[in-house]
Amino acid sequence: MARVPSRPSVTRRTRCEQRLRGRRLQEIRAAWFRMHPLCAECERAGRKPRLAVELDHIIALENGGPDFDVDGGTNRQGLCKPCHAEKTARDLGHRPARVIGPDGFPVGG
Repeated sequence: MARVPSRPSVTRRTRCEQRLRGRRLQEIRAAWFRMHPLCAECERAGRKPRLAVELDHIIALENGGPDFDVDGGTNRQGLCKPCHAEKTARDLGHRPARVIGPDGFPVGG
């Protein structure tokens, strides 16, 4: 008879894993996008702003920022997909890839 492996002990979830989900999150998102329909990062950078489609934590949860249900509106911003991907990479400590020119040398500083 094969022995069934024991179930791992349940550990407390970290703050990052206890993020707001479900109906309450959707209500917050809808209200935010009604009031702030454009990408905050595009506007700050002086680019033609795109439609904000992702609600972002200004200070990422992983970096100790509060979640949307307790932030009082101070830790959220609407971003377009490209700006959100860029910001998430920065939040996680990723550096942009170096651009190499046709001569084989790095472009820019």
